[in-house]
Amino acid sequence: MNTPDFRNYKNAEIDKTIDAAMTSLRTITGNSMDLNIMNVKICSVSCALVSIEGMISTSAMSELIFRPIMELSAQKSKGNAEQVFDFLTKESLLAAVSKKIEYYDDEELDRFRGRPSNGYNEEEVEEFREIMYTCKEDEVAGWSRSLQLRGIELPDELKDELFLIVGERRFK
Repeated sequence: MNTPDFRNYKNAEIDKTIDAAMTSLRTITGNSMDLNIMNVKICSVSCALVSIEGMISTSAMSELIFRPIMELSAQKSKGNAEQVFDFLTKESLLAAVSKKIEYYDDEELDRFRGRPSNGYNEEEVEEFREIMYTCKEDEVAGWSRSLQLRGIELPDELKDELFLIVGERRFK
């Protein structure tokens, strides 16, 4: 495959093999050391787990990604890509992936659009916390995704709490 023109990366062709696609991703990111790629086999399906350093804590990664993968692998020795994708999107924080913005009686948080996650004072953090804890447990991941789609960064102080809530719900 020729090296894609990454100045217009939205139209760049990515190879269909995991290794070639990950090589292209490394090129897109300028071989950044912040890019973490782990090649794994899940139910005999070749996959790559990709994250950006600092994007998610190790404990959250373990609870929300690695544990579900190990559970799936323990349940099934063989599978196909669609089964693996379905499992991960239904049994992890990825279940919240949607492009539709849904509000959770939290329209007032729109005023924080564009603010960095480390830019909140204690009162503002408590405002987010109150909304997060008034959501039903099965709504928290969707609420988090709604914030992302609206350009609102969750305060750093609440990220581990969010991952714990979502993780605990999985194991009930």
